[in-house]
This record gives sequence, C-alpha cells and structure tokens, in this order.
Amino acid sequence: MKKKLSLTAVSASVALVLGVGMAVGLSGCGGGGGTTIVVSGPLEQHDWLVERLKQYNLDNGTDYNFEVRSISEADIDTAVTDWETGPNVYAFASDKIQGLFTKNALAAVPEEYQTQIENEVNETSVEAATFASEMYAYPYTGDNGYFLFYNSTLLQESQVDDLYSLVDLCKEEGWKIHFPIRDSFYGSGWMFSFGARYSIDYLPNGQIENIDADFNGANGLKAAKALVDILKYGSTGPNPTDNIIDTARAGAQPVSGEPYVATVNGTWAMSAADFAAVGEENIGMTKLPKITYNKGLTGEETVNCGSFLGYKLYGVNPQATTGGDDKLAISHSVAMYLYGKDTQESRFDSLGVVPTNEEVLALDRVQDSKTTQALGKQSEFSVPQTAVPGGLWSAVESTIGEICDQYLTLTDAELQTMLDGLNDAIEASK
Repeated sequence: MKKKLSLTAVSASVALVLGVGMAVGLSGCGGGGGTTIVVSGPLEQHDWLVERLKQYNLDNGTDYNFEVRSISEADIDTAVTDWETGPNVYAFASDKIQGLFTKNALAAVPEEYQTQIENEVNETSVEAATFASEMYAYPYTGDNGYFLFYNSTLLQESQVDDLYSLVDLCKEEGWKIHFPIRDSFYGSGWMFSFGARYSIDYLPNGQIENIDADFNGANGLKAAKALVDILKYGSTGPNPTDNIIDTARAGAQPVSGEPYVATVNGTWAMSAADFAAVGEENIGMTKLPKITYNKGLTGEETVNCGSFLGYKLYGVNPQATTGGDDKLAISHSVAMYLYGKDTQESRFDSLGVVPTNEEVLALDRVQDSKTTQALGKQSEFSVPQTAVPGGLWSAVESTIGEICDQYLTLTDAELQTMLDGLNDAIEASK
C-alpha cells in the first residue's frame, strides 16, 4: 500500500516570514447587492480568487460584491495601516498571528467552523491557526517550506541524501550546490538541525512576556560547527566564496549542471522562469540532505538538515464591520468557503498549492505531486511556523553571514562568541 504523505512538522515554537510583495491592486467581482466584502490575498492568486468568489455567490445563492486586493501574506501586517478600512477577509503567513492578534485584526473562529476544521486537518494545522488557546484563523495550506531541487538527469535521489557525498560528486564533475544559508529563512533552519530552539511566553493581551533560547548551547554549537566544517570541505580556493556550496542570498538557481546541479528553495521556485526553463521533467525534488557534526572525529553525529514548515491562513478582521450588515458573520462564511475542501482542491488544481484538508491531501493527483512528496519527506525534520521574536532574522543573518565569511580562519572560541551574541539578540527581542 502506498503511504500517504502528510505535512506535519515535529518540532515547535519557531516561525518565519515568507512571501514577497505589497498591495499592488484590486478588482471587483460579484453581483449588485448592497453588501461589499473586501478580500485580500497574494498577487499570484488574484485571478483565481476573483473567480472563486464569484463561485461563492453561485454556491450560496448570494449577491455580495467582492473587492479583491492583492497583498502578500508576509506584508499584510504592515501593508494595512488602518484596520477599520482594511480587508474583511485576508490571507496571512502563520508567523504573523501574534502581531495581528495584538492589533485586534483577528476575530475568533465560530465554534461550529472550528469543530469542522479540527476534524479535517492535522494537529499542526490547528496549532498554526491557534493563539492564546483560541482558534483565530482558517489554515488553507501547509506548503510554506523548502526542500532540495536537483537535476534528475544528472543525479539520483540517493546521491543527494548526504551533503558530504553530494559535495564529493560536485568535486568530481565541476558542479556547484546553491544553499542560500545567508538568508535567515534558510540559516535559521540549519541552526535548528541538532535541536536548538527558542520558546516564547505571552501575556494575556498577546504581548511577548519572555523569550528563552539555547542557540549558544551544545545543539546550536553542533549546527554552527557542522556549517564551518562542510564549508571547509567544499572550499576550492583562498577566498570564502571559492566554494562548491554557494551560500548567497538569491532565488533558486537553474539546476542545469552549468554549474549548479542542486538548489535549496520552496514551492514558489518553479515560477522562476530560468529555473522552470530547465524543464520540470528534469527536476527532482526531495528532502534536504543530511549534515554532520565532527565528521570523522570522536562524537561524530549526523542528522537531517532542519527547516521551517509554515502555513498560510485566512483571518477575519473584526474592525471592518461598518455598513449596517452583519459583515462579521458574512466574512466568516467567506473565510470558511476559501478554506473549505472544494476550494482547496480548486486551489491545488489551478495553482499547485498543497492543501491542509486531509481528504484532499490524500487524492492521488496531490500525492503524486513532486512538491507534495518533497514537503512530506522534509516535514519530519521541520519546525512549525508560529510567532517569532522580532530580532531573530537580523541576528541569524548577521551570525550566519559572519560564519560564511570567516569559516576558513574561524576559531572555536570565536564561533562560541558569535553564538552568544545570536542568543542574546533573540532573547532581547520582543
């Protein structure tokens, strides 16, 4: 029997901002009724969303006017400056839930909808939609993560399972690997590989009360030393950038073998023209490779490289309810429809967005998707995207950047000092 894949991360208490873009436009759809519901979502889903909202009216026998605004899930908290005039229903990345809660931009999901959602998705999806012990959102996808793309005409999946082995092959063939670890999105995932974590305590109003982290402890040190060692192993010249492993912040590299044969990125990478030009049939997708601490020495330890697994959700804005109609109840109905089983199936068929609904996720065409399979394999080594300390991104980016710049001469004492600074910055941010 074929094993069904489910996007369930096994760690907890970390988050990541994903997606790009700001509000770039709006359009209307629907009938001539007196009620207008404003819905926002990412630009790449705009046309599909317009059509889906038309279908909402058809399916529900309603005549609402829908105004569609294009706002990235990552930018919703800053793009909207006045929530009284903000969207009634909006898509957001799961790490935004704490900030949106404190802005009073999230209405609690009605009990009947909450019960249905809990019966249709896995526990991690419920966790992503929950804050302060209450469900505040509708989780529509769990594919906000990353994995390894590789050229399947040049490599087999077994050959990309271990990073040291992959570097060996690249040395022989003159290839390179793109792992944009200088980007805190990917660098943070690396730092979690051996078990380093942080935890956040919240006040009743949603504000952060305290942050505890152990990035400067034994597990964080293993991850940092594993990075130093593999970069030394992949070095091809006297400069830090002379390396088989390209750590630069950049989009997915075309895995043509000239010179890149593998790249770390997410589902969105297939929309990059240069990358897609390689031909989807020639692109393999799988989990991230294994990395090793103290390779060949006492205390050697090999683990799979860690990552984030984030969610995208719909929220309902309780502040934009003026106009005399029961906009809050209507908005919840619209959010539930956009979360719902039929819509998740339509979203996958039209946009390739991996669903949270377990019944849709189990469909053969979803299970057969390369991205679904890669995310499913990597999810075992992923950390769910929840709220995140504000200083994490700059601290990780700075520290990882220093390691990538200095790995050729970096001492253990200097590395520990870097990690101490990283940990202090995370714990000090609120």
